[in-house]
Amino acid sequence: MKRFESHQWVSRILSLRVVLIYAVFGSAWIVFSDLVLEQFHLPSFFQLSILKGLSFIVITSLLLYALLRRDVRQLLQAQSKLRESETRYRLLFDSNPLPMWVFDSESLRFLAVNPAAVQTYGYSRKEFLSMTIRDIRPAEDMGKLTHYLETTGRDELHHSGIWRHRKKDGTLIQVEIISESLEFEGRPSRLVLANDVTEKQQIVRELNDNRTQIAAIIESAMDAIITIDQDQRIILFNSAAQKMFMCTRDEAIGQPVERFIPHRFRNSHQKHINKFGDTGVTSRHMGALGEISGLRTNGEEFPIEASISQVAISGMKFYTVILRDETVRKQQEEAIRRFNEELEQRVTERTSELMLANKDLESFSYTVSHDLRAPLRAIEGFANILMEDHHDHLDAEAKRLLKVISTNVHQMSSLIDDLLTFARLSRQAIEISNIPMYTLAESVGFWFIRHDPRYENSELRIDPLPDARGDAAMLKQVWTNLIGNAFKFSRTRDRPVVEIGAFQRDGECVYYVRDNGVGFDPSYTHKLFGVFQRLHSSHEFEGTGVGLAIVHRIIEKHGGRVWAESTINKNSVFYFSLSSR
Repeated sequence: MKRFESHQWVSRILSLRVVLIYAVFGSAWIVFSDLVLEQFHLPSFFQLSILKGLSFIVITSLLLYALLRRDVRQLLQAQSKLRESETRYRLLFDSNPLPMWVFDSESLRFLAVNPAAVQTYGYSRKEFLSMTIRDIRPAEDMGKLTHYLETTGRDELHHSGIWRHRKKDGTLIQVEIISESLEFEGRPSRLVLANDVTEKQQIVRELNDNRTQIAAIIESAMDAIITIDQDQRIILFNSAAQKMFMCTRDEAIGQPVERFIPHRFRNSHQKHINKFGDTGVTSRHMGALGEISGLRTNGEEFPIEASISQVAISGMKFYTVILRDETVRKQQEEAIRRFNEELEQRVTERTSELMLANKDLESFSYTVSHDLRAPLRAIEGFANILMEDHHDHLDAEAKRLLKVISTNVHQMSSLIDDLLTFARLSRQAIEISNIPMYTLAESVGFWFIRHDPRYENSELRIDPLPDARGDAAMLKQVWTNLIGNAFKFSRTRDRPVVEIGAFQRDGECVYYVRDNGVGFDPSYTHKLFGVFQRLHSSHEFEGTGVGLAIVHRIIEKHGGRVWAESTINKNSVFYFSLSSR
């Protein structure tokens, strides 16, 4: 209101000043001209002319005052609005959070910059005003800038897209530029708004990369992947789907998905999709009510396994189905079924053969036990008679030969016993009970020391042993064979030592027997547990070559495993574990 009143007074003063000047000069002219006329001695005419002239001056002065006052008032108001507009736009320019500047269209120099530009780019206002717009761009973008300036009109609002700008510290940023032509301080110029979109562009690139990766994953998937819209029309059809349905992507996109469903299933399939969409469930496996089938473009039906998922985007639902051709699996299942039937038949036949073989083995065992032992007993008996009754008539060589016969008879008898033991293991049932392994190993070890004078100097060390579940007689046989071997192969040492212990490994209990004997070549470890496999001469160490095979068979029947480690002329260690049943 005060500003309006001030404008009124200014308007009146300016108008009044012009009118007064006009009135003074007009009145002076009238007086001067009338004085000249007075020289002609016309008194009445002179007075009338003065009155007439003054009246004219007064009337025209009032009219001129009114006209000038209106024009001056309008001019002052326009100037006031212009200043207000400049102030308002300057405020918008300076307070805008985005960088803004004005540059000369010809020299490209900065004419004005706002604080946001100073803060974003790192240059002071003074530095900006000494630069051109080329100075904030990398050298490789100069050609693009020149082309833009040459082709952009001067009188238009222009969105020039994304540009790279260089900050004072050398950092490159990406900015979105919008500019408009204007006249600034009498020069053709452009007003520029710059929006830093570096982070946005990075996000866009990452999204594009993710989209590309997802597309590549979908495209390279071995399963067919099909996406449909809420009208059940195909919008995605990957390569596996093209192969499965023998249809190109271009032919499938936009088509109803029922094209690939057998006619008899189409209605139920459509209802299933709609019902699934109403449940709000994210995903589920299809085919819960029975097998589902697909339809190739050549009319062939084939079994499929499918799962479906849904997602809502902008109020629209999209469904993605992952399909797997079950033709091969069905064929494999049928082949496995036939193979199982054939295998079952073979097992039945082999079982019958095994039963017959067991009967034959029992018969063989009986034969060995009776028919082979009888000649051995006869040989041993005659050899003893010769030694006892004709001892004085035999020379040294005959006595030596009789001793060899007796030794071989005992060796053959031991071999027969071991073979019978090994044969019985195949058909002997396991009687499971809780076995105190420490007591069992201790009794076996000290039996050897007490009953065989060759081992009376051997040292036996037994660590605490956890109990086990197994057949007591069979496990005693295991300890007997392993401990007996340890004593036998270490008896040539000055201080024979046999150690027995156990440890836990990978959730199982492992028992071991260690000796400091002659050892064996580790490269022959795989032969140790075979029948008649010996790694030492019978002249050095007696044995039948069946003992470790018996150990292996017993541990195998208990669901465990047995193995050995050795260093020649240093030691041997035999390990065995048992099933946790």
